[in-house]
Amino acid sequence: KTHTEPLFIANIEDDKPQYTSTLILIEGEKKAGVVYQTLDMDIQVVGLPKNPSIAMLEGLAEKCKRVFQIIDPDIANDDLQRHKEVFKDYRVVRPPEKIDDMINKYHLQKEHLVKRLKYAERI
Repeated sequence: KTHTEPLFIANIEDDKPQYTSTLILIEGEKKAGVVYQTLDMDIQVVGLPKNPSIAMLEGLAEKCKRVFQIIDPDIANDDLQRHKEVFKDYRVVRPPEKIDDMINKYHLQKEHLVKRLKYAERI
């Protein structure tokens, strides 16, 4: 197993519709785990490696309709454009700090994350 494969917190191959309709992408397995636990809902959260391949992103795109990406403050705009080309309904959440640090520092709850997703920027 290589270190460039995404970590699936929930099974994207599951037959339940909610796993195939919405996907949340986050750079890093630990951040993905923190967000998944905080959301505590039936939604697919995927921890991506630093520079995911186009093939990896296309594989994810085949399995979902809407994609949210919670980005780190230091992400390059080139990466966002590359993701935009792969995903049809692509939305970005731009927190001022790394999302796992914000959850721990400010004790964010499910409602806070859901609100951030609701107002995500469509790219």
